[in-house]
Amino acid sequence: MNHILLTGGTGVVGSAIVPLLLRRQATVHLIVRAGSQEELQQRSRHLTEYWTSRDGSHRPAATQFYRGDVTKPQLGLQPDEYASLQEKTTHVIHSAGNVRLNLPIEAARACAVDSVREILRFSEPGLAAGRIQKLEIVSTIGVAGAVSGAVPERRLTERRQFRNTYEAAKAEAEELCWNAIDVGAPLTIHRPSMVVGDSLDGAAMRTQVFSYIVEFLSGRRTWGILPNLRHARLDIIPVDYVARAIVESCFRPQWAGRILHLCSGPEYELPLQELATEVRNAYTVGGFRLPPCRVIPLALCKAFAKVAVAAAPKMQRRRLQSLKYLLAYLDSPQSFTVAETRRLLMERSLRIPAPVTYLPRLLDLQVGGTAMS
Repeated sequence: MNHILLTGGTGVVGSAIVPLLLRRQATVHLIVRAGSQEELQQRSRHLTEYWTSRDGSHRPAATQFYRGDVTKPQLGLQPDEYASLQEKTTHVIHSAGNVRLNLPIEAARACAVDSVREILRFSEPGLAAGRIQKLEIVSTIGVAGAVSGAVPERRLTERRQFRNTYEAAKAEAEELCWNAIDVGAPLTIHRPSMVVGDSLDGAAMRTQVFSYIVEFLSGRRTWGILPNLRHARLDIIPVDYVARAIVESCFRPQWAGRILHLCSGPEYELPLQELATEVRNAYTVGGFRLPPCRVIPLALCKAFAKVAVAAAPKMQRRRLQSLKYLLAYLDSPQSFTVAETRRLLMERSLRIPAPVTYLPRLLDLQVGGTAMS
């Protein structure tokens, strides 16, 4: 029997991984942050209901929940829980993370670096005894920072300029992974791009960054003002593809030491100018009246964002504050190589879905959700 320790089970990627593991008759042990046992029970019920609604074959007895914190020593678990998990764990999937881009650097490091360090410490006895067969660590394609051009499927050692604390902390965490790989840990690093909802129905456990981008491109929150998007492109990837890739890797020790770029790649990048047109059409069809679109230079748009934050009502200010982080991604055109990852995953009959096949569902959900809010 495989016993899999999963972090981040309440997140977009982690929640999509669990049903796939249960289909393989594994027992999944989930560490969940909760202020009390009552809150843990509430969150576990919510998760179980979500999995049951997504997959009627869900086996609640095969999911074990623990109140903990992966950034803390011994994962924030009780000593007996920690020791018991170490004795039975055969695989580890670490997908927990905080995708806020504006955290202070120390807080970002606590989420990214400290959690990886504690996961590696937890795994040491199991690796030494041969019990733990594989470790999967979910990083981000953002570890490339603002490097222009094609980001390779390899360890990144060149000097990089990071656009936010999330990228910087994730890059530090990746170095911990490489240090473990260097001494023989059977570890695979996964670098997703922007994760969106399921390719079949658009659903996801939580709201994603893509939803914010869609709203921004609609012009509803910016009085129709958009930057010149002529050369900007966006790499999105459905959560079901990401989850399946991680689970496939989990049971393949021969993939240890590899980087998997869980991205759509240059072939399927979305030109943001075209996406903006599709977004505005979707809102219009959905019955929304949009302000006229006014395109201005990127530098001017950045200046506008600062003024808008100061002038906006309190309810809108937080969303507009995030705008400057989005605009930073338009300055440095990037693409992500996927050739080796695609080759490996196609051997497992897993192909990158083309955005044209699922984008309409994502936009329908966004517009429908906006109408109900």
